Amino acid sequence: LMVITITFLSELLQTTQTNNFILKKYQNLFETNDLKNIVQININNKFGEYELQQDQQSWKIINPKILPAKESLTQRLIKQVQQIKIKRIYAKDPINLTNFSLESPTASIKFQNNLQEKTTIDFGLINPFDNSTYITLSNRDAIFQIETPKTSIESLSMQQFIDSRIFTFSKNSFKSISIRKKRYSKFKQQLEINYKNKQFMTYKNKSLSTSKTNN
Repeated sequence: LMVITITFLSELLQTTQTNNFILKKYQNLFETNDLKNIVQININNKFGEYELQQDQQSWKIINPKILPAKESLTQRLIKQVQQIKIKRIYAKDPINLTNFSLESPTASIKFQNNLQEKTTIDFGLINPFDNSTYITLSNRDAIFQIETPKTSIESLSMQQFIDSRIFTFSKNSFKSISIRKKRYSKFKQQLEINYKNKQFMTYKNKSLSTSKTNN
């Protein structure tokens, strides 16, 4: 009887420890490095399917058109997905897939990193009462009830990603600027500024005001 009791308690404690580990592991949907070095994002929702790609540290839309993409929105999207919290975990069976509208997802997003590792998230039913969403992951055999991300994947359109600025490069990438007058003007060169040794200079290497040049 004592042996049976000890065995039962041992199994109970082991199960409790295992459950605690699972709970701790799945408190966040992703580990810190799971969505690190993302270089490509595919989004499929009611607005259609489009694809973003990182090119030399800047993002652009490559499908269905090639256009510059908003860096801020792209990075915010990755960050918000990285920080998704889990409320509950359900078995990934046919009944739950149907009940949570995951047989025909309302939206999906696929991330690919620089090692060509891919992670796809399918989005299903949205529960407005507790601000939660049901999702599945391509590499996990479960259904997750999560806190709905602030940036809604279902309502993201390609137009929201288009960077409409004429000049899309960042100020930190600035090396030089040259402003010239009309072609037949007597004074062709009007202004030339270079960035050398962490300082703005004229073409004659005369120092310029940093604040005024930034403005």
